Amino acid sequence: MKKDKRPVGAPPKFDRNEVMDRAFEIIATSERSVEDILKNEPGMPSSTTSFFNWINESPELMEKYTRAQEMRAEYQAGLIIAIADDKSNDYITMEDGRQIVNHEHIQRSKLRIETRQWTMSRYSRKFGAKTTLEHTGKDGGPIEHKDVSASDLAKKLSREELEQMAILAEKIQKNDT
Repeated sequence: MKKDKRPVGAPPKFDRNEVMDRAFEIIATSERSVEDILKNEPGMPSSTTSFFNWINESPELMEKYTRAQEMRAEYQAGLIIAIADDKSNDYITMEDGRQIVNHEHIQRSKLRIETRQWTMSRYSRKFGAKTTLEHTGKDGGPIEHKDVSASDLAKKLSREELEQMAILAEKIQKNDT
């Protein structure tokens, strides 16, 4: 075994790939935060800054981290189903034998589900909200742009529409002065 020649009090040396692989495995199979993992797992760097710098410096580590986050989302999907299906504590049995709804427990379960859904949408492309907006022209083709002069536009308006526009223009001028 090689003797560590670094000064006393220097931070420990880490095998970056080994540390990161272990961290990614924990991320993928738990709900623990990166901060918690680094703080409580032996042999991990204590700095989240170092952890994320390592990820940002390496496309390979970034890919592994992204994959771990996606796997965590799958893990959380299973937890959501378990939370939703768990009916224990939904009712409280009173001393006289009556059962009443435990609204606090139900609301806590709802919050637990919504929190997991939110994190899943942030860390996984699969579970993230997807919004697409498309603009197309006639029959799905490109949008046609035409320059139209005011006189060309006026020719297409009815007499009534022109009169209403004139009234609006007067009102606008009065408000501007």
